[in-house]
Amino acid sequence: MEMSRILHQHNGCSGLNDDGHNIRSFSSCSRLSYDTQMNNKYWLDRWERADIGFHQNDINPYLREYWQALALDSDSQVLVPMCGKSRDMLWLREQGHQVLGVELSRVAVQTFFSENNLTPQCIDEHPFSRWEVNGIHIMCGDFFDLREKDLAKVSAVYDRASLVALSPEMRKRYAHHLVGILPSASTDLADYAGLSSRRDARSAISGCHG
Repeated sequence: MEMSRILHQHNGCSGLNDDGHNIRSFSSCSRLSYDTQMNNKYWLDRWERADIGFHQNDINPYLREYWQALALDSDSQVLVPMCGKSRDMLWLREQGHQVLGVELSRVAVQTFFSENNLTPQCIDEHPFSRWEVNGIHIMCGDFFDLREKDLAKVSAVYDRASLVALSPEMRKRYAHHLVGILPSASTDLADYAGLSSRRDARSAISGCHG
């Protein structure tokens, strides 16, 4: 598949030697692993310190304004990557959608449910723990460990500023990984750093796919 080829080349973890045989570029793979570990540590530390000035207490107004343009069935499953404790997930659930959040920090996941007086069931499914209650499902773990089977029922993606939460070096990797594992029929509504429309948001993410 073309996307697999692009992702493979982008990751830079293999190549050909002078004889045309496959070799692994350990320096490239190690760099990706290091970048991921450093990014994860940064965000885990911020949640541990409750240094979360990025969190929005109110429902995103752009979500309210543009969501209906996607014309989804009410029971569609919506992916919310790097969801934190966003109350936008509650709004999406109120629209009838099944919500699938993905979040690295266990503190963020626990806080989301406790602050909203929800008592989830927690199931360990390595490499994630899955927290579920009333149609809201949050997979706690590393976004880059997601696979196609995890998103098989996803019809749409609501992405609230995930790109700006990543280092510049990781943004293309994030975009390629997301596109590579989403069902082909899924659609998205993105809001990156205050972009005011779905068209602007699509332009932003398409720029990261290139």
